[in-house]
Amino acid sequence: MTSNIDNRNLYMVVFATVIFSVFFAWAFVLPVQAGSSCAEKTRQLRADYELIQQNGGLWGYMEQTTTLQKNSTLGFQLDTKLQRAVVAFESSCNGNPPGKSQLELFDRIQQRFGEARAIKNRVPGRTPIKKIQLSLDHLSNNLDQLLKEL
Repeated sequence: MTSNIDNRNLYMVVFATVIFSVFFAWAFVLPVQAGSSCAEKTRQLRADYELIQQNGGLWGYMEQTTTLQKNSTLGFQLDTKLQRAVVAFESSCNGNPPGKSQLELFDRIQQRFGEARAIKNRVPGRTPIKKIQLSLDHLSNNLDQLLKEL
């Protein structure tokens, strides 16, 4: 009979410990992680930007493609707009935990980076130049819309 009581007490202690651990993580650890996630997302955006900037960014891509050279200033403008989007996200955080609007902004910037990577991955000999030019114009319009809303 005594061993049943001891087992129940042991279960109660283990149960209370688990409940306390969950509460502690919820109350103290998760808010600290949320605050740092804005900085982490900024680092991720900067890393994505640096990846696109390898070999000269979109401007360099257009300069290396003979048929796109005459419009290479668009590539320079796109590189600048991408940088401005990263800086705008960084400024919106101000060291605070990311809110819903910052997370939505992060996702929209990530989508633009995805478009830019897709353009840089196209081989002009395999992809018609008109299609690449349309993609560049589409990216420019999307970035203009994004930056206008900031």
